[in-house]
Amino acid sequence: MHTHTHDYWGMTIVGNWVHVHGDRSETPTGPEDYALVMGGDVHADRCDGEVACIGLLDFAGPRDVMVAQ
Repeated sequence: MHTHTHDYWGMTIVGNWVHVHGDRSETPTGPEDYALVMGGDVHADRCDGEVACIGLLDFAGPRDVMVAQ
């Protein structure tokens, strides 16, 4: 689990990207799905399936990462 300082938009291009929320609930995404992740929100991500995930992230400021405590 981790956080970022700035908001970002994430879009799945290939594969099955799963966004894991701070409460451990999950939102699966597939090609052309997108989501807004707010800065400071605790989350994690993983790629499910046999196809490697390719995604696009657009941060609203410098990209950083902090491991959640």
